[in-house]
Amino acid sequence: MLSGGVRKDIVQEVRGHLEESARSYGGRRRGMRKAIAEFGPANAIARQYREIYEPGIQIFITFAAVAAALALRSHPFLGATSSIIFAFLALFLVFASIEFGKRLGLVAAIAAVVTRLLQTGYILQAYPDYLEYSNTGMALFIVATLLLIPIGYFPGTLRERFFQRDMF
Repeated sequence: MLSGGVRKDIVQEVRGHLEESARSYGGRRRGMRKAIAEFGPANAIARQYREIYEPGIQIFITFAAVAAALALRSHPFLGATSSIIFAFLALFLVFASIEFGKRLGLVAAIAAVVTRLLQTGYILQAYPDYLEYSNTGMALFIVATLLLIPIGYFPGTLRERFFQRDMF
């Protein structure tokens, strides 16, 4: 979904184009009808603007891949630096959500969650004799992992709701 500031700019651009066309067609009322008719169907215009302003599938794939890569390195079984990488992952998700929207943030967060959970399953299966963990520790890991979803989703939601202009 487009941010409030972008939507407002698009509406102003379309309105200005229609008003200019209406004047060139000789008047306000009749000219506006002709300008609207020649402008094209609203859904086609909206699709064109979405293609210009919304992130494409390549951006979604790139952000999901980066989130998954960070998630791989943020697993607690990998040592002390994993906490720092987890913090970078959370900041990356916040950035993605604010800069590109809540849907992209959510997709990247889900990629990170799935990666961390699959990695945990693999590690527990591959190295059952070498790992010691507590139920409490595993529960905390799962909660922290699942918290990535709201971390990826809500910043973009808050930006859409409270910041009508592009402030970031």
